[in-house]
Amino acid sequence: MKSIHKLAKRSLYLSSCISIIDNDTVIIENCKQITESCDVVVKIVTADNILEIWGQGLSATSYSNTTIEIKGQISSVNIEQRRSSI
Repeated sequence: MKSIHKLAKRSLYLSSCISIIDNDTVIIENCKQITESCDVVVKIVTADNILEIWGQGLSATSYSNTTIEIKGQISSVNIEQRRSSI
């Protein structure tokens, strides 16, 4: 049953897409909420995951309805599965 939900999410473009460009840019598509943002960490909630982007001089340089671009010196990206995801 869970695989049907995953297939439906992909076909409806509800899954998140994370692009990491070099060590200075991360683009997250289909994000739901920014829960924390400072110059060393940005925490973002997506449909299925919680992302932590760690680094120095981090800032959200572009934010639209569902897409965010984080720029700065990125040292790591942590992905944790949300407990409440379907």
